[in-house]
Amino acid sequence: MASNDCESQVFANVPEGFIKLLISITKIAIGPSVRPEFTLYRHKLSDSLSMYQAAVQFKGGRAEFRRFRFVGRAMPTERHAMQMAAREAIAR
Repeated sequence: MASNDCESQVFANVPEGFIKLLISITKIAIGPSVRPEFTLYRHKLSDSLSMYQAAVQFKGGRAEFRRFRFVGRAMPTERHAMQMAAREAIAR
């Protein structure tokens, strides 16, 4: 039977859930030296309203893994934007 190295109690219904899950999957699938790096983009809709969009890219490890970049959809908070980028990376 295959070992279960991925945490089973990581919940994706909180803003940090997908990010923790992505880090765990990355360490198992690509290697422990690879880490996801997030970039946040702020879209100012008005003086009082902004939306955030995040992209995740993998740093470290072999060169073929560094070219992967996933962008999530725009969200009202930075944390939710990072969650959407992590979700997009996991889904792909």
